[in-house]
Amino acid sequence: MSEAVPAVTETIAWIGALSSQPLVCFDAAGGILVANAAFRELSGAARLDELAPEFQRLLGWTPAGPANAIDTGRTPWCFHATLADAQGRERHLFSRTQRSADGTHFVALIEDQSQRREQDLARLAELDSVLVGIVTVGRLGIEWMNRSARRMFGAPFDDCVGRNIDIVAGADPEHPLREALRFAMLGDGETASFECQLHALDGRAFWVACKVVATGQAEARRLTFALLDIGRRRDAEARTEIANASLARIIDAAPLAISLHDARTRRIERANQAAAEIARCSPAELLGARPEALFGLANGARIAADMELAMQAAVGAVILREIRSGEGAEERVWDLRLIHLSGDPATAMDGDAGQVLLVASDVTAQRAAEAERLREAIAQRELLVREVHHRIKNNLQGVAGLLQGMAGRRPELGEALREAVGQVNAIAQVYGLRVGAPGALPLAGVMQAIVNSLARVHGRTLQCWAEPGVERWLLPETEATPIALTLNELVTNAIKHSSTGAIQCLLEATAAGVCVSIANTGRLSEGFELEQRDSRSGLGLVRALLPRRGTRLTISQEGDEVHVRIELSEPAISIAPQDATGSRETP
Repeated sequence: MSEAVPAVTETIAWIGALSSQPLVCFDAAGGILVANAAFRELSGAARLDELAPEFQRLLGWTPAGPANAIDTGRTPWCFHATLADAQGRERHLFSRTQRSADGTHFVALIEDQSQRREQDLARLAELDSVLVGIVTVGRLGIEWMNRSARRMFGAPFDDCVGRNIDIVAGADPEHPLREALRFAMLGDGETASFECQLHALDGRAFWVACKVVATGQAEARRLTFALLDIGRRRDAEARTEIANASLARIIDAAPLAISLHDARTRRIERANQAAAEIARCSPAELLGARPEALFGLANGARIAADMELAMQAAVGAVILREIRSGEGAEERVWDLRLIHLSGDPATAMDGDAGQVLLVASDVTAQRAAEAERLREAIAQRELLVREVHHRIKNNLQGVAGLLQGMAGRRPELGEALREAVGQVNAIAQVYGLRVGAPGALPLAGVMQAIVNSLARVHGRTLQCWAEPGVERWLLPETEATPIALTLNELVTNAIKHSSTGAIQCLLEATAAGVCVSIANTGRLSEGFELEQRDSRSGLGLVRALLPRRGTRLTISQEGDEVHVRIELSEPAISIAPQDATGSRETP
């Protein structure tokens, strides 16, 4: 052995004592010249020939001598091995063995990579559990792939290791996985992204989104491919495209006016010819316009608010509206349906994509026909009502005639029967007036009819006149009969208690309504009080018939005449409505 070896071994021993990694210096015969504590703990041997063959291989030595690969150059012998140490624990080791310049001894430094190996295995286990396919490709082809990648490739790892990643590229010569030059130009840490179709080895074909990351340089260069299955997304996109195309065909072919609007801006994204005809332009010119372009400025804000209501509802919800546009002969009635077509109600109005479909149907002719049918129904009803009123009037007059005849045959009942005839005639007069004008009746007309009827029955002179302004006041349908009976009873009382002189009836307009005055010659009894009249008397009947609201009855003695006044106001009577010219409409 060279004289320099002791000095070298002393230096190596000093370095080994400072190192926590196993270090050994041995000669060609396998004798250990220097070994630090870490190596002795790892190997537990005094000579190399006492080591297991795997351990010898790790150091680059065999019983036949050092491996020929260990030369005297600068490149050390490197070797990986998984071995059991002296305590039987499994270690993942990496060694570097260097021959001395004179070839007399060898120095081996062993690195324990067990902990790093465990960390790598844990990391690979995590990667093996993710749904994204991960493939590592080195200089010699595929080096590693996780479970998702093996499922995508449709083959076990042993069938893929060492092969190029383009084994799943199919027959397409321009497939992105065959772009080796593109990947070669990626620098350390640089990435590339693309979408492509994979053709698995089991015959399946599906689309993936791929991201490639380059790491390392030269011999250590690797490409890591991350593959995300987007088949479902692309299928959904394809279905959406088909649905949109189908919707576009439906919109274009439909006879209804249809427009597709952006939920946030309300602007038109698509419109058919029927919608364009409303705006009197082409469908292309209508794109980007707001609802005002279709239905006028007055309806635009309302439609925009309805679109927001539609978007706040679930997808498919429908808002129904009816609007009018245009004026005069150009007026149109539209039945609108706003449908929430797409978009999340919570975000569609704030910027995310959302669409509202507006379907408009011209129902002008339909509404006009409905109005005409309603007018015809009302006219028919009024005709039937007039016919019924006419028959009731005739029947009541027949009853009055029978009572009148009975009064002539039974003088002892004449007064009571004539009073009943007056009441029946009063009701008949109300129905007679309704024949010509259904609804509210003119107060002056009712009063005049009652006076004329009583004059015929009793053969007395009755005078009736109305001052200007009275003609605008009407008796509502619900109040006409009780007020007519009241007036009939008061005039009848005046006739009964006045044997001579004319009975005078006057209708005066007041600030609140009408005052009806009936005057006859006569005197009230001593201590007369209206409130104390018996309910079976004529005045008791009057008090019972008068409406509770809008009426006031007073009786007073004025000289030789008794004056009865009824003050009528709303709601017992009503004022006639004005027509378009401002004049009052009276029946």
